[in-house]
Amino acid sequence: MTILFSEKQRFTQWWLWLIIGLVVLDPLYMIIRKPGLRDWATFLPVNVGIPLLIFIFFRVLCLHTRIGPGGISVRFSPFHRKWRFFSREDIRGVSVRKYRPLLEYGGWGLRYGLSGKGRAYTVSGNMGIQIIFRDGRKLLIGTRHAADALQALQDAAFPEAIIV
Repeated sequence: MTILFSEKQRFTQWWLWLIIGLVVLDPLYMIIRKPGLRDWATFLPVNVGIPLLIFIFFRVLCLHTRIGPGGISVRFSPFHRKWRFFSREDIRGVSVRKYRPLLEYGGWGLRYGLSGKGRAYTVSGNMGIQIIFRDGRKLLIGTRHAADALQALQDAAFPEAIIV
């Protein structure tokens, strides 16, 4: 498949990494502050291991999007091991639109929209590729490059695609 648009997104919000950093660094500070802590067997796995796993999890999360002549592909690692491909024949309409992550989907990530908005795969920002399938389902894929995504959609047999 010829790729007209490809995007790879990670969680890069400074406030998110500040929170995760504080959660990871707090137990390390406790170790320095209380060097005589006796119950290391319980303290380390719970208070250091779990925050470290949260840090690693957010570093691994990645939203991949591709647009080609045959349709749109998306993969949200590590949740999707394989690409999810949506062919032109399965899509009734597509647009690039501004959305309100907190109000419409309750935040970022793999989300289910409130009041019939459908699913969303988002990492940051407030622009997305809105897909409406022939069976009425909806999917929003977040993008940081709305104009490029729109141009690729129009070039990929979606001439009706617009920015809303």
